[in-house]
Amino acid sequence: TISLATGFVILSFELGKNQENKLNIPPSSPVVHISPSPSYDDDTLTCTILIPSTDVDNDSITYTYMWKKNNTENTFDAQTIPSNETQVGDIWQCYVTPFDGIEYGSPGSDTTIIQMQKPVEPEKPAAPAKESRAEPAVEKPAETKPAAAEKVEKKPAKKKAPAKKPAKKKAAKPVAEKKAAEEKPAKKQVATKKKAASKKKAAAPAKKATAKATAKKKAVAKKKVATKKKAAAKPRSTDPVQAMRDSLKAMQDELKQLQAELKQAQSRSDALLALETGKDKARSQFSSSWEKEVLKKLKSLK
Repeated sequence: TISLATGFVILSFELGKNQENKLNIPPSSPVVHISPSPSYDDDTLTCTILIPSTDVDNDSITYTYMWKKNNTENTFDAQTIPSNETQVGDIWQCYVTPFDGIEYGSPGSDTTIIQMQKPVEPEKPAAPAKESRAEPAVEKPAETKPAAAEKVEKKPAKKKAPAKKPAKKKAAKPVAEKKAAEEKPAKKQVATKKKAASKKKAAAPAKKATAKATAKKKAVAKKKVATKKKAAAKPRSTDPVQAMRDSLKAMQDELKQLQAELKQAQSRSDALLALETGKDKARSQFSSSWEKEVLKKLKSLK
């Protein structure tokens, strides 16, 4: 009987503990801030609670502090970090965890990065006080009329005329050079006339060929128009055999026209070839004649 009673007491005590744990609600996480912000390497870091945790059960709340440096836990568990522990580029995190005597709530945290030492701003010099300066009275000197200065008329000095430079004597050109200079324009005129004549001779067959080609073109065009008119004037026969014959005739006519056009194109190409050959001949003739004239002039100069 004693064992049963003791067991019942133990069970009731455990059940009471579980009920207490189930009914307790942990406190909310606080809002935390690290100051100063921004943080420099000569500052002492302070982790302050901006908004404290709230507890639905109205339990008294205590806080524990934990710091991390570069994502690794640190031994500091106080609210502040001294400046000699910080370095430029360190990342410090502060975690504040609430506790209501039964359970821990979720922690609130804040992060800061240590920057270079604050630049010292130069002190602005005080603006100088404005001094009111009274202008000293200046005594005006008595006006004295200067004595009339004697006017002396200076005659301008006569400029000396520059000495005339002796005229350079023109060197007398030799008689042979004079003759060569006189003959040059006449020879040039003769050469240009020869060039023009050779060009006209070379272009004459080409002009004739182009005139013939244009005349043939016109004749072919007239024939085409005439055949079209004839085909339009003729009544179309209902007989399919006759229609086939008519189409064959039309095709034959078109073939003839094409052959004529091909002949015209061939004649044009022949004319162009003749023109090019004529040009080459004219060039060769002119170059040979020009070389002969140059040689003659050189001999005469010698």
